[in-house]
Amino acid sequence: VLQQFTRFRTPDGKDAIRGTLSAEFMVGERQTTVYVGFCPPFELLPQVEANANGDFEAEVKLAQVLHNGAQLDVRLSEPAEEALAVSIEFLASEGV
Repeated sequence: VLQQFTRFRTPDGKDAIRGTLSAEFMVGERQTTVYVGFCPPFELLPQVEANANGDFEAEVKLAQVLHNGAQLDVRLSEPAEEALAVSIEFLASEGV
């Protein structure tokens, strides 16, 4: 599974999307970029949180957040010794 999302309403009635993405690295790579699309787009600019989980030490930075998606930069602590995939969990929700 490369991407998996669930769109829902929070208890206070706000639109939100929770999901996972797979950030794939080839041998020797240390950084990659992944994109997540929001369809339909959020009416207001969403707040997005993202974290790497699993066995690999990786840092996730939000490079860009738009109404219709987000760009995430994922960086390993050291270059990949073999091809690998890092699982990224994210939550995007309507702003206040």
